Amino acid sequence: TCQSCRLKFTPERTGAKVCGPACAVVLVALVNAKTARKKEKSVRAADKAKLMTRADYAALAQKSFNRYINLRDSAKDCVSCGKPASRGGVRNASHFKSVGSNSALRYNLWNVHTSCYRCNVELSGNLGEYYPRLVDRIGVAKVEVLQFHPRERRYEIDYLQRLQKIFNKKSKRLIAKAGII
Repeated sequence: TCQSCRLKFTPERTGAKVCGPACAVVLVALVNAKTARKKEKSVRAADKAKLMTRADYAALAQKSFNRYINLRDSAKDCVSCGKPASRGGVRNASHFKSVGSNSALRYNLWNVHTSCYRCNVELSGNLGEYYPRLVDRIGVAKVEVLQFHPRERRYEIDYLQRLQKIFNKKSKRLIAKAGII
């Protein structure tokens, strides 16, 4: 079958893909157009990366980090109210010290634990209940480190990209360890 016009033909040479010169010209044009589309797509992807801001990279890193936290704590109860994970519902990566109040702890593993949607979103972290349960989980010394940690941190793009890769790898390891894949 000719790859250009789709008619049956008897090839004159081994490996012939088209029935004649006219179809060869059409096939070359199709291949060139496909190559040009691939090239344009890769250029668009590179242009998109150039247009990304630090905030875009921070959002991607945060997404990877939150996914890791949710996988890490998948069997644990809500850090604020103690509701079992088995009851279902949305689980959130809840920051003890919020990103707004302490950007330096944004990606700190001691500072973030899973909580139910109600505690994290509707009750703004439910910090009155979060604190004692956090002390039980990680200990008083670590909670004190969180409370007296420097407040400001400006994350550079290369650091955010590294964080995203690290937490994607950690998530994949947890998934493999749990036998999900």
